[in-house]
Amino acid sequence: MGAAGRAHAITRALMRLSRVLVTLAYTSGDRFTHDLLRETILDRLEAPRRVALHQAIGAALEDRVARAGQVAPAELARHFIAAVSLDGPHRAVRWALKAAAADCAALAFGEAAAHLRRLRTAIAEAAVDIADDQLVDVLVAEADALARAGSTLDARGLLRAARDIADRTGDPGRTAQVALATAQLGARFASPRDEIVAELDRALAVVAGTDPAREAQLTAALARELQHSVAEDRPRAGPLSERALELGRRAGDPATLSACLLARHDVLWTPGAGGARAGIAREIVVAALAAGDDERHAEGLLLLANALLEQGSPGVRSGAAGLPGHPRPPRPTPPPVPGRDPASMRRPAARPARRSGRTDRAGGHVGRPHPRARHRQRPHVPAS
Repeated sequence: MGAAGRAHAITRALMRLSRVLVTLAYTSGDRFTHDLLRETILDRLEAPRRVALHQAIGAALEDRVARAGQVAPAELARHFIAAVSLDGPHRAVRWALKAAAADCAALAFGEAAAHLRRLRTAIAEAAVDIADDQLVDVLVAEADALARAGSTLDARGLLRAARDIADRTGDPGRTAQVALATAQLGARFASPRDEIVAELDRALAVVAGTDPAREAQLTAALARELQHSVAEDRPRAGPLSERALELGRRAGDPATLSACLLARHDVLWTPGAGGARAGIAREIVVAALAAGDDERHAEGLLLLANALLEQGSPGVRSGAAGLPGHPRPPRPTPPPVPGRDPASMRRPAARPARRSGRTDRAGGHVGRPHPRARHRQRPHVPAS
């Protein structure tokens, strides 16, 4: 092979190598082997062209989802957030909220908050108008993800901004949403909760008579906060928990009923009220199963076990038996032995203890000492 032939072969080999290093062949097309290569090419595109490509790709992926295709919500959120200046905030908000919910379900709370933070940044940089109700939803969802990730202070700041926007809209539902999210952040036990109580009182005054479910949730949250506050605030908790339970039973929503039952349970958590708490805990389990709330379901089972333990019930394990999803476990049967009738199987008798000729002082037999232990026996020393 001449020099020209060798150069041609080397060129072909380098082209094949570059294809392997840069792209990989998939059934759906070629993809870059590394995000750095894709990002480098995207950075070289002009901004209008890049935004238009993000919008087109997002629309194509959304069409695939409409045809029952499998597309991660985070992928759709990424493209529509990048195209928010051209496409508007509607689809970006919708898919960012779905991506955050999917990440929260996977316990990826930091990634969930990052989706919504990128959305708010893109909207601010593009100077795009967003509806107040959508912005409240985004702020509350981001605050929830941050709180679950441990950033409670950042979550409180977002909820204060959401409260101001909700007050501006005059929407009772959004006001209640922000107040309930603020209560879920929690506070130190047996310490004054004036800010949270004031927030719930204000929201309850706005919602009263407009939405029974929201009114029941706010009343239940207020009862719990007062019960876990200082002693001076606790007398209000009892009547509020009864009112919340009454509203929750009329609302017809299992999730609302479980929240009201939990508030009533917390008020009843006093010495000697184990029987009443056990009944409430069983209702919490049933309502949580109907609502599909796994966390509240587990909480109800734990509360039921505590109530049964307080009563000294020997059937703590069987306390959940008979509830939906918790049938009584069957008695285990021994595995079959080839050639033997299971009915004739008996537990073997205990082997008798080995006896020796020696006896102790009480006349009972004792075993022989171990041979290696004989040299460690001390000699008899007569008394002086």
